[in-house]
Amino acid sequence: MRKLEHLRGTGLRRRQRLLANLVDISRIDFGDVTPEPTSFAVAPLFEDLHREFARPAAAKGLEFLIDAPTARAHSDPLLVGKILQHLVSNAIAYTDGGSVRLRCARCDAHVRIEVIDTGIGIAADELPLIYDQFYQAGGTDPARGSYGLGLSIVRRLASLLGAEIHVRSELGRGSAFSLSLLAA
Repeated sequence: MRKLEHLRGTGLRRRQRLLANLVDISRIDFGDVTPEPTSFAVAPLFEDLHREFARPAAAKGLEFLIDAPTARAHSDPLLVGKILQHLVSNAIAYTDGGSVRLRCARCDAHVRIEVIDTGIGIAADELPLIYDQFYQAGGTDPARGSYGLGLSIVRRLASLLGAEIHVRSELGRGSAFSLSLLAA
C-alpha cells in the first residue's frame, strides 16, 4: 500500500512539473516574462542551487561540486537562476555515476557559468535538436522523469536575456552546458 501511495505521489509531482513547464513556455512565448536586469553576485545563486540539488544528487550517489564564484554578472538573476535550475536538474537526471559540477569564470567582459556532468552525453547528430520542445536525447526514459521541455525553456530564457548558451558533449562521457552573461 505504501509503495502505491509513493507511486501516486511521484506521478502527481511529474504532472505538476509538466504543467509548470508548459505554463513557463506559454508565458515566455506570449511576452509575459520581462527581464529585470541588475548587477548581482553569482555566489548566492550557486548557494541556492546547492540547497536545492545537493540532496537529489546524493540520493543518486553523485558528487555535486560547486566552485565558489567571485564574479558578478549583469542580467536578471531570477531568470538566470531558472536557467541553471533546468541545467542542473537535467545533469542530475542524466548522470548515473560520477559528478555534476557548477562553476563560474570571468572571461573578458563576460561571465561564463558552466554545468558539467559525467552523464550519458549527447550524440553529435542530436545536438542541434536538444532545444526542441519534447525532444529527449537518446530517446525517452520515463525513469528520468523528463518530458523534454527543460532545454526548450533554457533556450527561450537565454534568448530573452540576450545571453549565449553553448553545449559540448561526448556520448558516454558527459556534457558541459555554458551560459555566457555580461559581467557587472
